[in-house]
Amino acid sequence: MALVILLLSCADAFLTLVLMQHGATEVNPIMAPLVTGSGRAFAFWKLVLTASGVIVLTILVRIRAFGTFPAGVILYAAAAGYAALVGYELWLLDRIGAIG
Repeated sequence: MALVILLLSCADAFLTLVLMQHGATEVNPIMAPLVTGSGRAFAFWKLVLTASGVIVLTILVRIRAFGTFPAGVILYAAAAGYAALVGYELWLLDRIGAIG
């Protein structure tokens, strides 16, 4: 599941940069300053932050975190959230005619 999250995060970073080239704006106030220029800093920090979270959750996978949820559930939820986000970004690209 950790690998799926990291791959989806990379896809999200790429699609975000493509959308930015088509006039979109980054709504995440933490990442917005990093999207300027070539986007290398954005992609780097996005991957570092995502990987850090995944590593911590993978270590804690057998420990109950945040009360009643095991950390593994959080990993699956993160993967589902990223999958939904990537799907939305692909829908946006299709809607503006950047795909196909």
